[in-house]
Amino acid sequence: MINQIKKFASRSNIAERIIFLGYCVCSLFYSLLFIVFRIFPIKQHKIVCCNMKGKRYGDNPKYILDEMIRQNLDYELVWLIKADHDNDMPAEVTRASYNPFSIAYHLSTAQIWIDSNLKAMGTLKRKKQCYIQTWHGSYGLKKIGIDSNKKNLLEIRIHQYNAGMENVMLSNSRRTTEIYRQAFGYSGKVLECGSPRNDIFFEDRKKFRAKVDIYFNSAGKKLLLYAPTYREDFSVECLQMRFERILETFSKKFGGDWILLVRLHPTNLKEAKTFIEYSDRIMNASTYNVMQELLVASDALITDYSSCMFDFA
Repeated sequence: MINQIKKFASRSNIAERIIFLGYCVCSLFYSLLFIVFRIFPIKQHKIVCCNMKGKRYGDNPKYILDEMIRQNLDYELVWLIKADHDNDMPAEVTRASYNPFSIAYHLSTAQIWIDSNLKAMGTLKRKKQCYIQTWHGSYGLKKIGIDSNKKNLLEIRIHQYNAGMENVMLSNSRRTTEIYRQAFGYSGKVLECGSPRNDIFFEDRKKFRAKVDIYFNSAGKKLLLYAPTYREDFSVECLQMRFERILETFSKKFGGDWILLVRLHPTNLKEAKTFIEYSDRIMNASTYNVMQELLVASDALITDYSSCMFDFA
């Protein structure tokens, strides 16, 4: 970390240096927590997962655990999640607080880490631990990782820090592997075995449609999912559309009564609450936990350059 501080200081302006040095101070404290918790042994059958930095029980890590539970495998399963987020979590999965002390303890004592996002700098992995990075997107058009943050040197350092810890990444294609290696600066092992969360597309659609219909009271209606990705400045104004007119157009062209489900990126969860005035025809789907279930249940999708276009197709 000292070398990273030196490199950053030589290339950054004053504001960036202050931010980075503040982050490094926090990271050093974080590292101390990991060092302290090394007094506890690694549990050989303990797996700790996280998604969207503690915001949800979902994405690829969820589907990996769901399959382990289905196969009745004997592992201690722990999920790091924020206290103010309600999620449908199986009884077999232990919910753990998403705070520095809890994170450091559980990661320090787990044999395996599974995450779809980056770990904070200061996270210390022990020699006999395995860090599996699934990422949270499929093949996509938008730039990710270092490719999308070439001017944000702090972001670059965080990606490089994670790349140095990861033992394996999951990929759904050779091209995606190439993107990951460049975007994350990762040179380790990659398993091109698909995206665990997309196994759902080969299951019975009816049960997921029924679940979504109960949640939105949409039985007998056709579902149009609007799911744009986030913008660099995290603004949502540019995501506004003439939603009522869109529904009218879909009804005329395809027939039937349509309901629009508005699903903003998890980065915009707070903004989604007041994004528009919702109604019984235009509903807030940003709080629905599992994106893939919405994709399976929906009859049509409107998006921009989000990778969900490939999942839906």
